[in-house]
Amino acid sequence: MSLDLGKIESGRMTIRVYVGDTELEFYARTPTTEERVQYRRDIAKCFNRKGELDYERYIKVCTRWAKRILTGFREGDLVMNGEPLSPEDEKWKDVVAEKIPDIFEAICGKVFETPDAEKNLQ
Repeated sequence: MSLDLGKIESGRMTIRVYVGDTELEFYARTPTTEERVQYRRDIAKCFNRKGELDYERYIKVCTRWAKRILTGFREGDLVMNGEPLSPEDEKWKDVVAEKIPDIFEAICGKVFETPDAEKNLQ
């Protein structure tokens, strides 16, 4: 399979995550080098001197960074009480953070931690 560089939108990533059997598709901008460095610094602060992870702090860091880089989601993927959420309404990020915060952890892992995250550019 080849990568058509002429069809890449600069800095846009598609991230697919799963909740059970449900595939969700999120869109994000590519983080800058400075943001990648700061993310790693923030994650490093989630460990104590014994190397133990403060999971509550870790989730807060992932939530903050995911909210910063996410630009939307596939229309129809997120519904609240039978009503579809709109990717145009920024409140969707708060709803996801409250209801399924692990999604932000997965997104940060794919964007900031996975070396081949760039192959998901669209």
